[in-house]
Amino acid sequence: MIFHLKKWTKNYENRKNSREERFSYCWPKTCTNMLYPIGIQSFEHIRSNGYVYVDKTDLVYKLASTGKYYFLSRPRRFGKSLLVSTLEAYFSGKKELFEGLSIADWEKDWIEYPVLRFDLTGQSYSDPGSLDDTLNTQLFTQEKNTVLKRKPFPQHLDFGFS
Repeated sequence: MIFHLKKWTKNYENRKNSREERFSYCWPKTCTNMLYPIGIQSFEHIRSNGYVYVDKTDLVYKLASTGKYYFLSRPRRFGKSLLVSTLEAYFSGKKELFEGLSIADWEKDWIEYPVLRFDLTGQSYSDPGSLDDTLNTQLFTQEKNTVLKRKPFPQHLDFGFS
C-alpha cells in the first residue's frame, strides 16, 4: 500500500476499542486495516510484504541526484536506517521495489551500482581498535560478495580505510 499523507482521512465514526479498529483509515471510499512496519528498517521487506509506506521517494531522488556529501543527523527512531535501506535499494537498481512510487516518474535509467553498507549498531567502541576491527571485518565480508577489491595501502596504515 502506498499512501500520501495529504490524502489520509481517519475513520472516526466506527471507532472501537481494539487496536486494529483504532488505527483503521479510509482510502477513497474503502476502509482497510493498515499493517504498520513498526521496528522494520528494511525498505525491501516493507515493500514486498504489504506494509504501509509513506512515499517520500521524490526526496530520495533529489538527495541522490543533487549535492555531494550529506550528514544525516536525526534523533533516534526517525527513520535513518530505513532511508539508508531505501538508498541501498535505489543504487542497487531494484526498480521493481519502486513501482508505483514517485521516484519511478523521475528515474529513467536505473543503473546498478556496487553498494557497501556498514552497520555499526549493537557494539561498544570504547576500545581504540574495535572500530577498525569492525570496519575491516565488514569490508572483508562485503569484498567477498562484490567485484570491488581494495588497492594495497601503505604499511603504516593498519586498516583498509584512508
